[in-house]
Amino acid sequence: MNSQEKLQVELADVLSRGKGVTVVTVTAADLSTPQSPGAKMLVYPDGSISGTVGGGPVEAFVKKEALVAFREGKPRTAEYRLVMSETGMYCGGKMTFFIEVYPAKSTLFVLGAGHVGRATARLAEFLGMPMVVVDDRPEYAVAGLYPSATVICEAYDFVFEKLPITDLDYVVIVTRCHTHDEICLEKAMKTPARYIGVIGSRTKIKTLFGRMNKRGVRPQSDPRVFAPIGLDLGDETVENIALSIHAEIAKLKVSRTGAHMREKLAEREEKAG
Repeated sequence: MNSQEKLQVELADVLSRGKGVTVVTVTAADLSTPQSPGAKMLVYPDGSISGTVGGGPVEAFVKKEALVAFREGKPRTAEYRLVMSETGMYCGGKMTFFIEVYPAKSTLFVLGAGHVGRATARLAEFLGMPMVVVDDRPEYAVAGLYPSATVICEAYDFVFEKLPITDLDYVVIVTRCHTHDEICLEKAMKTPARYIGVIGSRTKIKTLFGRMNKRGVRPQSDPRVFAPIGLDLGDETVENIALSIHAEIAKLKVSRTGAHMREKLAEREEKAG
C-alpha cells in the first residue's frame, strides 16, 4: 500500500468516526514543484497533518488556508508561487490546490442501554449517526449489539470524565432509575452538549427538577434540556419513543418547525396567489 492509498484509508476511518477534516489536493503544478498533481494531505482542526503536498513554506501556507476553509465550512482553491526570496527554494514553480471540507458530525451519547436506549441507538445506526452507548451493567453494555457504536461499561458517576462531548453533540438520558437520570442530567449540563434529553413522565420530571433545585441546579432554566424527552407522537411503544427522540433531535438540528409538508405547500400556494 503506497502513501496515497494509506491516506485514503485514514480518511475513510476519520469520516466513519464523524470527525472533521480537510483534504488538500494538488490540482496543478507548473514548472518545477515539490509535488505533482494528485498529491494529497489531510489537515485536522487542531492543525495536525497527514501526508504531504510539498513540505516547508508551501505546506505551512496550505495548512493555514485549510484551517480557514474548515472554520468557514466551505471548500476553496488556493494558489502558491514558489519564489526564492520568500521560500528559500529554487523550484520557481506555481502550485494550485483544492481544499475540501468535511465538517465533524454530531455524536449521539445514549446513557442507558435498556429497551428505549437500545431502540434509540439502533435507529441512530440506521441514520448513520456516530454514537456512544453507556450502561453500568456488563450484560447491557455489549459491543456486539451496536456494531458501529463505541460502547462503554462504567458507573454513571464517573463516565462523563471519559466522554468527549462537544457543542455539536446530543445527550439522551434513558437510564433504568431516577437516581441515575439525576446524576447524568447534572453532569451533562456541565458539558457543552447541544441537546440534553431526559426520559420520564411529567410527575417524574417535576420530582427530578425539584431535587436538583434544592442543590441550586436549575435544569428548567437550561434551554438545552428537554424533559420529558421527544416529540408528542402519541404511541408509547419503545420503538415509537425512539422515533420521537430522533424526531426532536432532527427538528433542532436543522432549526425547522416540524410542520406537515402539506401545510407548507398550502401556505406557499396561498402566498403565490
